[in-house]
Amino acid sequence: MLTFLVTHPVGASPTNPAVSVLEAQGFQNVYQQGDVLILLRYQLPIADWQNTSRMQQPICSGATSPGTPAITTDVREAIQDQCLTSLIRGMATMVTKDDTGTPIAGSDFPRISFGLVGNYFCAPGADPLVCTGPNATSVNFGSALMQACVDGPTTVTPRPEGCLSIHWNASADVASTANILGQAVVSMMNKIEAAMNLQHNTLIANKVITTTGAIFAQEAFPAMPRVTPSYFSVATTSISPGFLPGTPNPLTGLPAQQLIAQNSPTFQSLQKVGAQFGAGAGLIGFAIAFVVGLLVFIGVTARSGISNSAPIGIGAVFLVFLMAGVLGWVPYAIIYSIAVLVMTLGMFRIMREMFG
Repeated sequence: MLTFLVTHPVGASPTNPAVSVLEAQGFQNVYQQGDVLILLRYQLPIADWQNTSRMQQPICSGATSPGTPAITTDVREAIQDQCLTSLIRGMATMVTKDDTGTPIAGSDFPRISFGLVGNYFCAPGADPLVCTGPNATSVNFGSALMQACVDGPTTVTPRPEGCLSIHWNASADVASTANILGQAVVSMMNKIEAAMNLQHNTLIANKVITTTGAIFAQEAFPAMPRVTPSYFSVATTSISPGFLPGTPNPLTGLPAQQLIAQNSPTFQSLQKVGAQFGAGAGLIGFAIAFVVGLLVFIGVTARSGISNSAPIGIGAVFLVFLMAGVLGWVPYAIIYSIAVLVMTLGMFRIMREMFG
C-alpha cells in the first residue's frame, strides 16, 4: 500500500489550507526564440481536495472512501489514479498576472497533492496552427511585479488563492535554455519526490527524470522531454512528439482522440508491457503496428508479385499505422512521415505508367 497518497500536507499556508504555492519559475526561448514558459510547483492538500465537490472521482482504485490510498504496488498506477487527477474543470487554475495584476494566461491544475502546472506563451509570429495560446509580448520578462497565482471558484470553501513572485531564468537562445530548464525541472522533481515521501529514485535517478517523473513534467508542459532531452530517460524522449499539427503542442497537450485512447485499458496494458522493457506505451504500440503492417504487406504482395501489388501493400501498411495513431499507440509525426512516403511512391508509379 502506498502511504504517500495520504501524507499530511507539507508547508501549507496557515491562512489558506486549501493551497500551497511553493515555487514559480519563468523561462524564455524554450521551444522557439522569444517564447516564455512559467512553471508553478504547488500542493493541493488531499484532506481539502479529495471529495465529490472538487473531484470527479475522489475514491482511489481499490479503496472504499476518499483519503484512502490506492491498493497497488505500482507507483505509476497510483500517481495516475483518478483520485488524484480527476479535478473538476475550473476548480483550481494557474493564472499568470502582469505588472498591473491583470490575468494574461490560465491553465487548469492537473492533479491534487503535489504537482507542477505551467503557462506557455507563444513566440511572436509563431505559426497559429502550432501554437494558439497567449503571446509572449504580454510578458514583461524579468519583472519583479509579475506573479504566478492560484485561483478557484468563490463557491468553494476554503477558496484556493495564493500568489508568488516569479523567479526568472534568462537565456540567450533555445540551446542555452535546454540546460537551464532541465536543471530547474530536476530540482523540482527532487522536491516533489521528497514531499510525497516516495522511495528514492522514483522520480529522479542519476540526475535524470524517470518515466514516472515525466508524468509531472508533461502535465505542466507536454513537450518537456523534447526540449530538454538530456534530462529525461531515453524511454521518455524516444516517444515524446514535437509540435506538429495533431500532436502535443506547448499549450493544449494531446489531441482529444489520444487523450481518450490513453485512458483506455488497451493503452494502460501497453504501458505495463513497456515498463518491463524500459519503454513507453508509444514504442510498444509502434512495434506492434510495424509487425502487423509487415504481415499485411507480405500477405497482399505474395499472391500477385511485388511489382503489381506493392502500392496496395504499402497503402495497407499506412492504414495499419493510421489506426494505431487513432488508438494513441503511435505519435502522429511518424504517421505523417509514412503518408509522405506513400504519396511519393504513388506519384513515381503514376509517372512511370504515364511516361513509360
